[in-house]
Amino acid sequence: MALVGSINAPNNFGFKNRLINGAIGIWQRGTSFTSGGSATYTADRFFGNASSGTISRSTDVPAGFTYSFSNAASSTAFPGIAQRIESVNIADCASQAITVSFYAKQTSGTASPLNINLAYPTAVDNYASSTTIIETNVVATMTASWTQYSYTYTLPANVTNGLSVTLFIPNASITATFLITGIQVEKGSIATGFDYRPFGTEFNLCQRYYHYLGGDTPYQSINTCVYYGTGDAVGFFRHPVEMRGIPTIAKTGSWTALGGGGSAGQTVSADQNGPKTTQLGFTGGSSGTSGQGTTLRGNNDSTLRVTFNAEL
Repeated sequence: MALVGSINAPNNFGFKNRLINGAIGIWQRGTSFTSGGSATYTADRFFGNASSGTISRSTDVPAGFTYSFSNAASSTAFPGIAQRIESVNIADCASQAITVSFYAKQTSGTASPLNINLAYPTAVDNYASSTTIIETNVVATMTASWTQYSYTYTLPANVTNGLSVTLFIPNASITATFLITGIQVEKGSIATGFDYRPFGTEFNLCQRYYHYLGGDTPYQSINTCVYYGTGDAVGFFRHPVEMRGIPTIAKTGSWTALGGGGSAGQTVSADQNGPKTTQLGFTGGSSGTSGQGTTLRGNNDSTLRVTFNAEL
């Protein structure tokens, strides 16, 4: 059966959009952020460029989308958003044409252009240093109406190391509020229809880089552990998907030990840590009995979160 107008047909069989969460639908870390001088992750996989002001989730969107980035900059330097694409998801585009497309509008402030920056890391998936491929103005002046823009460029061979994509206002001190959504990077020289992947698929793609335990209820169970001393316990935890690399583990809020006769120390333990599984537990408790089991759960604290971060 021939598919009429297939150039803009949805792609349900591949990975057309090399960006993850391009529809800005997944916000595991929260819905409002103040982006400082270093990368502050916001909606999943995206971080604020330079000193981006306040980035928050907005329901002001073009047709077909649910959320957008709202970037409110007040005397802010080069506000915008960026994503780093893992090498395995962009290597086949080396020496090939790609098209970057997105929707944007400006709702207040000084009339502003919008620039795009493409860069590759100097080592595979290591963005400690990077080389700019192109930085150019793609929107002369954003308007108060949603408009789709697209830009085509031939990538160099070095993008086998990865690719970063940044959309930003090229002004060292700007006051403006602008919105962006529907960001897509695809192989080829034509901007085609947005690649709407199933929500569960997109969510799993995000969890490769970041996910968390806790935060749902005040007494939510986190992990079943076994004491190996009077104040220390560990337990097995399997990540929901294999992570990009060994994650950095952090904890906010407080937990308690339910069982085993001891109290729970509040320092997270993750000495046997890998992309598939983690030995999770606590240190610094007291009165536990070695060999007895216990359950880590929130200490009447719905802010308890254990985060696993393997971002680029």
